[in-house]
Amino acid sequence: MRLSHILLIAGALTAAPIAAQAQQAAPIQTADCMSSTATPTGTVERTTVTSRGREIQGLLYRPVRPNGAGIVIVHDREGIQEDVERYTVQIRRLVTCGYTVIVPSYYDAAGPRSVNDPMLRDKWLQAIDESIVKLGSLEGVDANRIGFWRHGRGGGLALADAMNGIAARAVVAVSAGGRAERGRGSPPILLISGDHNPSAPLYAAEELARTLREREISVTVESVPATLPEFEPATWDAVFEKTLAFFEVQLAPAA
Repeated sequence: MRLSHILLIAGALTAAPIAAQAQQAAPIQTADCMSSTATPTGTVERTTVTSRGREIQGLLYRPVRPNGAGIVIVHDREGIQEDVERYTVQIRRLVTCGYTVIVPSYYDAAGPRSVNDPMLRDKWLQAIDESIVKLGSLEGVDANRIGFWRHGRGGGLALADAMNGIAARAVVAVSAGGRAERGRGSPPILLISGDHNPSAPLYAAEELARTLREREISVTVESVPATLPEFEPATWDAVFEKTLAFFEVQLAPAA
C-alpha cells in the first residue's frame, strides 16, 4: 500500500503535526471543530496491526487533546489509497474534535489469491476486530468508547461485525448494502444513505432498520443530499456532521 502517498494527502508527513503546535493552546468547542474554518490539530502516522500472522498496515490519527473516544474507519472496495482521499478533510476534523482515529488496510489480511479464498470475509472481519482492540489499547483512548464507521462494502462488514458481538460501542454504516445477519447482539447503529442514491437507496436503509428493530436493536436512519454513488465534498461534510452527533451521544463517558 502506498501509505506515504496517503500521508501526504492527509496533510502531513509520517508522525508530523497536522497543524502548528501553537494551535494547542486554545481548546476548540465541539460545535466548531467540524467547521471548514477550523484549523485542524493532531498528528498522522503509519501504524500496523497483526492479524492471523499477517501485518495489516494503516494510518493512525492522534488528537492534541484526546476526548477518550476512538473511531475505526474502514475503507471501501477501492482500497485505502483511493478511499481515504475522499474524506481526509473530515477525518482531520474528527481528530480536531478529540477523537483518536485508526484506518486499517484490511485487504492486507488476505494473500494474492484472496479472490478465491473461502475465508476471505472472515479474515477481513478479524483484521478489523484487531484494529479495534489496538485502538482501545492506546494511551488516551478508553477501550469502552470505540466507534466503528464505514460506507459501501465496509458498511456491510460493519453490520456483519456488529451482529457478531463487535468490541465497539456504536456503529455508523454509510450506504451499507446486504441483509441483516443473525448474531449474538449489536451496539446502537446509525445508517446513513443518500436521499436519491440509486446504488444504495434510502428505502433500503429504512427496510434494513425495520428488520434490525424487530430484533430489539437500536437503529437510527439519516439521509444526506446525494443523487450519485460518489458523494460530493459537501455531502461528506453532512455525513460526518451526522456521524459526530451520533458518536457524541453513544461514545460519551459512562455516568
